[in-house]
Amino acid sequence: MVNINYLKNPFNYIGGKYKLLPQILPLFPKKIDKFVDLFGGGGEVSLNVNAKQVVYNDKCKPLVNIFRNLDSKFVYEVKEMIDTYKLNKFSKQEFLNLRSYYNTNLKDNLDRENAVVLYCLITHAFNYQIAFNKNKEFNMPSGASRSYFSKSLEDKLVKYIEAIDKKNISFYSSDFHNLNLDSPEFNDTFYYCDPPYLITVGGYERDYFCKWSEDYERELLNLLDIINSKGGKFALSNVLEHKGKSNDILKEWSKKYNVHYLNMDYKNCNYQTKDKSANSSVEVLITNYETYKETDN
Repeated sequence: MVNINYLKNPFNYIGGKYKLLPQILPLFPKKIDKFVDLFGGGGEVSLNVNAKQVVYNDKCKPLVNIFRNLDSKFVYEVKEMIDTYKLNKFSKQEFLNLRSYYNTNLKDNLDRENAVVLYCLITHAFNYQIAFNKNKEFNMPSGASRSYFSKSLEDKLVKYIEAIDKKNISFYSSDFHNLNLDSPEFNDTFYYCDPPYLITVGGYERDYFCKWSEDYERELLNLLDIINSKGGKFALSNVLEHKGKSNDILKEWSKKYNVHYLNMDYKNCNYQTKDKSANSSVEVLITNYETYKETDN
């Protein structure tokens, strides 16, 4: 059961780790000076981890732009935009009008208005999700009759903003290849990776306009090997098997490290199947340190 004190992100981000936090966080080192979240996504791990300093990173620049603009005025501006465009639970055409405005005027400008409008679109899109086409256009359909900026969602957003304000966290948007492993803070840094999963199929590729490939998979695993060789610590979230598919690249690589099998009985994930009896996904957290040493009292 999820700890009610864990903070949940204010939109339904595909692959979110909220319901796995009670399993993942205890496997992290007890003492973390600097936490680097290479594939930050909805930010639930970054916002809930106990660390002196948090670096959130995601390649999706519009998503990071939202995080950078979250402050006490953001909620008011969102509600004002919703009123201007007359968005509600049943406003399909109004949603399409705002989406057209965003794609025509804002998609290339990562500013305050982009963040506000994009958040409004997310909260009224199908299943509250975020997705773009290769032209950087927001292309989620309307969530009419289901998705809207409810009071509970507003409360969630307010709590999220308050948590960001209290946390020593910075937001970046860069490719994982650009990670600086020569930083003087390297030995005090813990790296967490929750990349797109090679053998699963989702409507939104989290690598932002790039389909995750075997080459990317190998490059990321090689990066983690380098971190390990330099004496750094990391944890990798991934799946070894899914719907009859096997990630043999990951399976072979993981033999060098510690593999922790997780209970993935939750709904908000991009590899969820309609066939509950299949139970075909094997989700893991792979670490390069002995977690029992970290969790002993």
